[in-house]
Amino acid sequence: MQRSLKVRFMDCAQYLESKNMTEINHKEINQYLDSLLEKNIPKLFFVFGEEYITRKVFEKILNFLLSGNQKELGYELLEGEKAGVSSIIESISTYSFTSARFVVGVKNVPLFPKPGEKQTLKFSKEDILTLKNFIKTDFPKNHFLILTSLSVDKRKSLFKTIKLAGVAVNCTVPRGSRMADKKEQTAFLRTIMNNILLKRKKQMDMDAFNLLINKTGFEPATFADNIEKLVIFINKQQKITLNDVMAIVKRTKKDAIYELTNAVAKKNADEALFYLKSLLDKEFHILQILAALINQIRKLIIVKSFVETSKQKGTNYWQRNQNYNSFIQKTIPQIIKSDKNLIKKLEQIDNKKPFTDLLIASNPKNTFPIFKLFERSDNFSLNELIQSLINLSELDFKFKSSTGDSIVLIQELIIKMCTI
Repeated sequence: MQRSLKVRFMDCAQYLESKNMTEINHKEINQYLDSLLEKNIPKLFFVFGEEYITRKVFEKILNFLLSGNQKELGYELLEGEKAGVSSIIESISTYSFTSARFVVGVKNVPLFPKPGEKQTLKFSKEDILTLKNFIKTDFPKNHFLILTSLSVDKRKSLFKTIKLAGVAVNCTVPRGSRMADKKEQTAFLRTIMNNILLKRKKQMDMDAFNLLINKTGFEPATFADNIEKLVIFINKQQKITLNDVMAIVKRTKKDAIYELTNAVAKKNADEALFYLKSLLDKEFHILQILAALINQIRKLIIVKSFVETSKQKGTNYWQRNQNYNSFIQKTIPQIIKSDKNLIKKLEQIDNKKPFTDLLIASNPKNTFPIFKLFERSDNFSLNELIQSLINLSELDFKFKSSTGDSIVLIQELIIKMCTI
């Protein structure tokens, strides 16, 4: 027994030493808190990143420091947007009437500038310096400070001071559009889904999960709220289906690139020009916008080629106004078969090169976006799509050789694509 306790103590010490009271990932918070001994609990916890995750981590730290009715006398909450540095310092410096722990929590404190800003609008340089100097001092015994922030600048001396004085918990999830970023975002949302559904003893179809992401984007709080709504909506039903998501979840995803390409695919020129302006106002590079349009037309060509080929063979696996259930049962199996045949042929040419960009269903489990692509392909003939791709490629060359007014040229081409 003594030996096992000694081993556990050594493991805890090694863990704390490896972290050096600096920065940990939010996934490690349970292990970190379990490893803490009374004498080495940090006086300061700084939790930064995604708001949904920071809220969850904040609650875990608070529950670790104070249990049950200890919060009634031992906890003070300040809102970061309203609380000044002086009130934070005053709260943590006020001596408690009891020897029990006292915790001050400050949520969404604007310690660091948001991306694109030079300094935080709330706190002055003097405020930041005052807080930094205070953090370096000793807090009253058994007093702890928990700070959360949506943004951070790890280059700033304040962040380095925080890491030396306590522990920083990184709750960020990449918000980029790279495949690796999207994969991490999806994995995190799946974790949220599983945690909620496990408690409710419910399940969710993969198609329903993918559609929900498509409707909400990477907004963890909105995603979690929608899962809760869906659980209530299905009542005694065991599994959340695609139809359930379609019935009650409104699209909240704010993705102007998606909206632009979708508008072009629907041949809605006014809508497409609106989202083009929105992207330009947000300083999206014109070549990035052009690349998205090229990618959309290329996908539509692949789909349209499949449709036309099946018609020529007399099989007709897709028909205008076909419903989703029919698409799943009749069309998807043929798409998967077609993709496999294409891979075999391409591998004979070059077996080292990935061919996912040439497949209709690179992810066969996510069928709803494929269905929508087939619907949009009905708005064009194959020749129209090929001509649009040629026009886009020519425009790409013009932009890269810097000839002509790029905004006017892309507006003219969008109108042409929507009216052919």
